[in-house]
Amino acid sequence: MLTLEPITQKNFKAVIALELAEGQKGFVQTNEYSIAQSYVYPEFRPRAICVDGVPVGFLLWCIDTDEDQYWIYRLMIDKVHQHKGYGTAALRLLIAGLMEDPHRSCVYISAFPENTAALAAYRKLGFVDDGRMIHGETVLRYDWKKER
Repeated sequence: MLTLEPITQKNFKAVIALELAEGQKGFVQTNEYSIAQSYVYPEFRPRAICVDGVPVGFLLWCIDTDEDQYWIYRLMIDKVHQHKGYGTAALRLLIAGLMEDPHRSCVYISAFPENTAALAAYRKLGFVDDGRMIHGETVLRYDWKKER
């Protein structure tokens, strides 16, 4: 069973040991960096993506203070756990929880244009390009207002 778990003393070492495949290493900040950011930016929510209690990936999301909407800043699945649907399942689980917020209507995510696999996966889930590039990354939006 896939769950999104807070980073704790129990799972910290396993989460920071997760690695991307060699060709993906420039696409996402390290989990250590992301966890450190979550202490400096208290609105950030780091989560271990766990399958049957074992960390297989990492997710970082927040309510962006500039846009007052949700942003997914990081998503990574360990190289040995990729192509098993864990990233898609983690996004679906997160979005289902975010949709319960009556004050917000969407979530944003971004990826470098060269990260074609991630962009294709996001679009397959229903994210659409919003026309922006931020820090060299293509921005996509998942809007659930129409689903309410």
